Amino acid sequence: MKQIIIFLTLILLFRYSLSSTIDYEQSKFTGPHQMKNLQYYLVYGQKNEDKEDPKIMVLTEAVDKGLILISEIGSVNYVEIENLSDHYSIYIQSGDIIKGGKQDRTILNDHYITPKSGKVKIKCFCVESGRYAKRGKESKKYFTSSQDLVNNNEIMISLRIDQDQHAVWEGVNKVQSELNNVFKSNLKAEESETSLLLTLENTKLNDLTEEYISSYQEKNDNTEETINTVKLDDQNIIGIIFVVDNKVISADIYGSPLVFKKMYRKVLKSAIKQAITLQKQDVDQAEELTLQSIKQILNSPTKKNISEELLNNIKFNIYENDSYYVFESLHSENGKPLHINYLLK
Repeated sequence: MKQIIIFLTLILLFRYSLSSTIDYEQSKFTGPHQMKNLQYYLVYGQKNEDKEDPKIMVLTEAVDKGLILISEIGSVNYVEIENLSDHYSIYIQSGDIIKGGKQDRTILNDHYITPKSGKVKIKCFCVESGRYAKRGKESKKYFTSSQDLVNNNEIMISLRIDQDQHAVWEGVNKVQSELNNVFKSNLKAEESETSLLLTLENTKLNDLTEEYISSYQEKNDNTEETINTVKLDDQNIIGIIFVVDNKVISADIYGSPLVFKKMYRKVLKSAIKQAITLQKQDVDQAEELTLQSIKQILNSPTKKNISEELLNNIKFNIYENDSYYVFESLHSENGKPLHINYLLK
């Protein structure tokens, strides 16, 4: 219970500075859910009398169903997207990796693409420095898969704060080296050694990711909250907080339980793959996370860093203090949150 209060305090300290209307003070938190050196907490939203619009997809399912077209346009830092659906909006999350084209890319910001959007140019960054050509049987014009998120805070900060392509590439190389050290073998793919995505798709890494998931399921066989069968429909879960070595490393809060449900496994696997690179000590042996330590982390006032309007009427804000960045995406028409992402610096 003490740790649940700690994380409530963490989010509340940001809550009073953010623009979003999520009432964290009344929110329920459950956890910790333990997976080896990773813990996570679930955040529950308030029951809303308004029915949620079910006509929304996330990028992974839109690509899988052929309802979005993502194309090269001859620029490393831009791609063109088009929502082909007649009825569904598509949510794209910052850090989504798109596979194919002349280089794998990751998307810079959150986007909410309305039905029949027409062609829209969005900013992205390359996460594969050594290629600018067709790869194997993949299309050199189109991106045809999006199964992973960037799994590293340093890369995400280089992406979202610095917008520095070379720093992103350096971060990719660092993550690959860290994973190679963990596995005592080379996880880089022969097809493209500089591809972060192909490294994240490595069989050894994915097998260990499943071990993390199994380690939780084995302890919770009699509960409904197993990873693959978690019943999210009626629980109003809107977010997840990740902890490694008793430090909050990241959190993702959504304005919609439906979007959380669709992003849950993708976000969880990304956090596991980051936790694998952070294997320093067992959580049980680490110094206990206390309310005081969280207050020390968050003792400086939160300030707004950047505010700007994005495509499709999404307002984007960045906040920070000494230890965290907070990225907030809002629907500009009504101010309702789309996604709030917390990253440990």
